[in-house]
Amino acid sequence: MPYTIVRNDIVNMEVDAIVNSAGTRLSRIGGVERSILDIGGPILRKEQFEFGELIVGQAKYTSAPNLYAKYVIHVSGPIYDESTNNEIDLRNSYRNSLNLAVDLEVESIAFPLISSGSYGYPKKRALVVAQEEILRFLEYNEMMIYLVVFDKSSFTISKDFQKEIRQYIRTDYVVKRRNEVKNINARRDQMHVPLQRSASPKIGSLDEMVLDVEVGFTDTLLKLIDESGQTDAKVYKKANIDRKLFSKIRNNRYYRPSKNTILAFAIALELTLNQTNDLLSRAGYILSKSIMFDVIIIECLIKNIHNIHYINNILFVYDQELLGSQ
Repeated sequence: MPYTIVRNDIVNMEVDAIVNSAGTRLSRIGGVERSILDIGGPILRKEQFEFGELIVGQAKYTSAPNLYAKYVIHVSGPIYDESTNNEIDLRNSYRNSLNLAVDLEVESIAFPLISSGSYGYPKKRALVVAQEEILRFLEYNEMMIYLVVFDKSSFTISKDFQKEIRQYIRTDYVVKRRNEVKNINARRDQMHVPLQRSASPKIGSLDEMVLDVEVGFTDTLLKLIDESGQTDAKVYKKANIDRKLFSKIRNNRYYRPSKNTILAFAIALELTLNQTNDLLSRAGYILSKSIMFDVIIIECLIKNIHNIHYINNILFVYDQELLGSQ
């Protein structure tokens, strides 16, 4: 199952397990811990104190009274210290939480950005660690994983690339929209001009029309996967797509997935812009320079950026829907 980023309060996540970034002595000093314990109430606090102190990086679980989740996984992330290399402790916080989630047989889990709050871990680095550990886990496991954040301060892209994106948006998005408005107004002015009838086109039989239909999306996708030399599993994981969704597509040649899903496969298969447009067209979609989301995808394809999670970080910065994760 895929990984996605959401802007939310973790206590509102409807998942099997939420992760509490707890202190080693369970002292309720962190914002996430305070929110979870305030809602969980006396039952949760009692269960938490029954398992005692946590070692840094260690994970234990309790029930989740009054929360939408089934379990709360409590993990103690490291306090940031420039003089020590405690990144391994941060990585262990994610690894141990995910391993415990496997033992609990959960299908979905929500993480905060561990140690990035009152524990002072630099948010940019904390994000890198979180994403690396989550993606490493998903290479060998099936689970829906959410990273819950409050703001976009951690999601930075290079200044040069951000400048190019903004310039591209100004020239190809804003200008395109302005020209479309002009064209609409021009068409309205011409509406009083009487239409001239043209000769009716010759229409063949329905059987002839059906024979002329091009190869559809599913057949084209499977052919592209074969040509890439990759396995189905590798492609749908690179596309951040759920295995069940891929199975629907593979087993129904007339299945019409969302535009988002098709773009995720195009990124995973490292298609060019022209190849991506061709794949989209086989399900009745296009990339439009009038849509902010599409403009960002076009620019990434032109720049040969095919890391779906990096692209999702860019989309997140611009408040756009993320690729895959459906």
